[in-house]
Amino acid sequence: MTDIDINLGELYRANQKIPPVISLMEGVLRDVRLMRWRIPQEIQDRRDIRYRLENLIRDMDFIRNKLEAVNRTAEDVVVQYLETDRKNKKNAEKFD
Repeated sequence: MTDIDINLGELYRANQKIPPVISLMEGVLRDVRLMRWRIPQEIQDRRDIRYRLENLIRDMDFIRNKLEAVNRTAEDVVVQYLETDRKNKKNAEKFD
């Protein structure tokens, strides 16, 4: 079996950068949603602004959901890696 070596510290540091990005995106999404209601309807209709804002909101929601999934997956990977490593070491002691 091939050794799998994961730099947990690097993975942890990289994963810690995701929640602040998600938080920033949520703030921008909130602002865009407010903007959608504050721009008069006749202006929105003239330039397809409402359509563009709705597409932006949909796309940003999609990206935010993907970032949240990446964050959860990275956390799960660390936990699984540590648990598997602990079990492997325990099993290896039986052969010593």
